[in-house]
Amino acid sequence: MLYFYPRDFTFVCTQESCGFRDDYAQLQGLGAEVLGVSGDAPASHARFKERHQLPFPLLSDADGHVRRLYGVKPFWGLVPGRVTFVVDEAGLVRRRIQSQYRGRHHVDEALEAVRSLTRPGIRTRSPPT
Repeated sequence: MLYFYPRDFTFVCTQESCGFRDDYAQLQGLGAEVLGVSGDAPASHARFKERHQLPFPLLSDADGHVRRLYGVKPFWGLVPGRVTFVVDEAGLVRRRIQSQYRGRHHVDEALEAVRSLTRPGIRTRSPPT
């Protein structure tokens, strides 16, 4: 899953990131990986990861290129948008979650989307060899 968030160290972004951290083992157990993306510099991401013990990568999109590729528009034309994408192994977006102020909502919805992809009859990962 790929979650775009506005800025490191802001209240909702911290709530969202810590939510993904708290559910990370469960997500990994379902075969999911988590990647966070914001326009912050790598040094800011490193401090944010360390302070909140985030076990997943945070990617810097300083020029907003990746954000534009995914169609994540700014909120009110100013603040980078908060959107989470659940992407399957084939690269298909299976769920798009958007809520600027409800960070935990992103975590809960993404977890449910991953669970729905791993139900019997739906295969998202090849078995280990």
